[in-house]
Amino acid sequence: MSVCVAEWKGYKFNVIDTPGVEDFHGDLESVLRVVDAVIVVIDATTGVEGGTEKVWEAADKYELPRMIFINKMDKENASFENALASVDEVLETRTAVTQVPIGKEADFKGVVDLIQMGAFTEPQDNKPSPKSETPSELEAQAEEMREQLVDVAAESDDELIEKFFEG
Repeated sequence: MSVCVAEWKGYKFNVIDTPGVEDFHGDLESVLRVVDAVIVVIDATTGVEGGTEKVWEAADKYELPRMIFINKMDKENASFENALASVDEVLETRTAVTQVPIGKEADFKGVVDLIQMGAFTEPQDNKPSPKSETPSELEAQAEEMREQLVDVAAESDDELIEKFFEG
């Protein structure tokens, strides 16, 4: 287990990294008792694994909100679609995608943000890239996934969706 403290815009974040393997399930339980939310990291090359299911079940037990981060999009055999499908199927949940990858494997370039509807690519000179136009080959997919995102948000709370799109 490791801990990292960060501040952003006046907010303090304590990030606690726990291994997803079953050997450390006791550590996971003790951490989940004191956190406000969980980020579940999914490998784009393998999708949901056994340890991921245990983390998800433990987060259910403590009724914790979750965010899923699909990483390793730049690795061989990476598939955002397959990883996302494994989340929906194995974890029996409905996801609300907020970003779509631009490319995969060696051609991974960045993401299209579905809230801002723009592309963000690799930082240059250690500075964040400015928002740019969505690549034309991803426009239809981005629009469709944004509609799905709005639908999922609207199902939960009208006020929430207003705040969501106001920034």
